[in-house]
Amino acid sequence: MDNLSIKILKHLKKHENEETYQIIVDLGFSAKTGGKIRYRLRKLEMEKYIKKSGKLGRGYSGYGKSKRFFIWNITQKGRNILKK
Repeated sequence: MDNLSIKILKHLKKHENEETYQIIVDLGFSAKTGGKIRYRLRKLEMEKYIKKSGKLGRGYSGYGKSKRFFIWNITQKGRNILKK
């Protein structure tokens, strides 16, 4: 868990009436629980930018059903942090 890089694999869409974007992310590790994901987000100070929509703990099946790829609703500021 030393490597804290989260990669954006694909930008899905921008939500209308909201300032959030849907993205698919690669955590770089396989999370068995949502707790590990939240731990990593706290390390990156990212937790406040991701909207809690039930997507935090659900794997994205388009990239294999591992708990490594997730769909997140994220704000523009959070997206900019991930792009760095």
